Amino acid sequence: MRTTVSGKAPLLGAPCAGKRALLLLNQHARHVDEQASDVASRLRDSGFTLVQPDLTDRASIAKAIRENAASVDLVIAGGGDGTLNAVLQALVGAELPLGIIPLGTANDLAKTLSLPTEIAAACDVIAHGELRRIDVGCVNGTYFFNETSIG
Repeated sequence: MRTTVSGKAPLLGAPCAGKRALLLLNQHARHVDEQASDVASRLRDSGFTLVQPDLTDRASIAKAIRENAASVDLVIAGGGDGTLNAVLQALVGAELPLGIIPLGTANDLAKTLSLPTEIAAACDVIAHGELRRIDVGCVNGTYFFNETSIG
């Protein structure tokens, strides 16, 4: 199985004016509270129209994707690897690209993909990035990328 994530140069073709993005910011991720308004502002300045639901838990992330998949052009996730894993569970099959704003602790997937960790640069990648496909695995009905473990 494959999914699409943003990479380095035209995501959905530049310019992004009029592109509707579902912005999912995990308020429990390490750096989201202090940077949420900056992320949203930079994305709007890049031409995105944002749909930004309130997220309370992992289930609300999946619900937001399911409810908005038909009316947005991409999903942008701000948080860490846990947030991205929650997004992945509903994103598989939605046929939407994923933009990543690394706001977590380790940000392993963002590092693996060589995505910038600075907010302005990460937003620029989403606004002007190329699409890349990555492999996604599935074990017992749970999707994963980058790594999995058994403990």
